Amino acid sequence: MKTMLPYRLTVAALALGAAIGCAAAATNAPVSAREELDGYRMVKMDKLVFKIDQDPLPENRRESVAPLVVNARGDLEVPVSRYGDTKVVVRAQGRTVLEVKNEIKQMLDAQYYKSASITLYLETSSPRPGHVTFYGEIKGNYPLPPGEPKYLSEVILEMKPSDFANLKKVKLMRADPVTKKVITRVINVDEILSKGLKDKDAVLQDGDTIGISAKMLNF
Repeated sequence: MKTMLPYRLTVAALALGAAIGCAAAATNAPVSAREELDGYRMVKMDKLVFKIDQDPLPENRRESVAPLVVNARGDLEVPVSRYGDTKVVVRAQGRTVLEVKNEIKQMLDAQYYKSASITLYLETSSPRPGHVTFYGEIKGNYPLPPGEPKYLSEVILEMKPSDFANLKKVKLMRADPVTKKVITRVINVDEILSKGLKDKDAVLQDGDTIGISAKMLNF
């Protein structure tokens, strides 16, 4: 039969529990919401709530601990018990919450617990970059950094349009979030740049499509 945790750890944790009150903190998300996020694929800086039911640290001390964070390497460092410093490291980036949860359980059962009951769910997802698609005289995708507004005129300058690009009639196509109908807006970027008319510019959004045609040449 496997040892639940090293003997000294268990005894010390039980003694600590006797000296602490029994007020239990509430969890932050309904069970149904957690289950829906089991298929969520994690990225760096995501925050997750984690606990082990069999952890010898008293229940009322567990929820005060900061959530787990997917680190810069894309890993989760998972504490074997909230009482000690021992951790297991699991690859998280690009994997679902359920996949990582199952691997954590296997690792804990193999070394520390007889049969660990684990709670693992997403608390806060890390902001993800959006993108804008260009076609015509400028082609390609432009990544939108999260939390940093990008204006159409400045992005066009960054994308280095050709001398033949008609910046007087730039088409911005955007889907309405409710109806999903694509709305096209024609913007005179040449005027915005030459006269500094920032109020006529547009802040780009994830999923925007920008069409830039060539100037008509007269011979």
